[in-house]
Amino acid sequence: MGVEDGKRGDGPPESEPKRRETRLPTSLTVLVRSTARRCYGTLYDLSPSGAFLALDAPPGAGARLQVVLRLADRTDLVLDAEVRYSTSDLSAKLSDGVGIQFTDLSDAQREAIHAIVDRLRAGKRPRGETPADEDE
Repeated sequence: MGVEDGKRGDGPPESEPKRRETRLPTSLTVLVRSTARRCYGTLYDLSPSGAFLALDAPPGAGARLQVVLRLADRTDLVLDAEVRYSTSDLSAKLSDGVGIQFTDLSDAQREAIHAIVDRLRAGKRPRGETPADEDE
């Protein structure tokens, strides 16, 4: 199922293997680092194994990225990822971005992603912030 605003498609192109896990809709600004640049992007969906990351001028499939998500306790969750598909590789572009698969996750990183996904499933704020945190 796509995002209601119609900005992007329902997932990877037909040539890509199907996902193992359901991605949950979200909207999280993240820092993205690669060997070529640093920029900000938005995660529009998330699962324990990957995400859709909206980016200007997305890299092609196979590119390696680091996705940095700032948590409510002011720590950064740094996740290595590989681009599985890129809208720059598609002729019918719906939105600029990439489908990413997380790679080389430690147990602590895996637990942190699962906690974020669990909060999304429960309808809570994904970073773990409370309304009081937002006022700071």
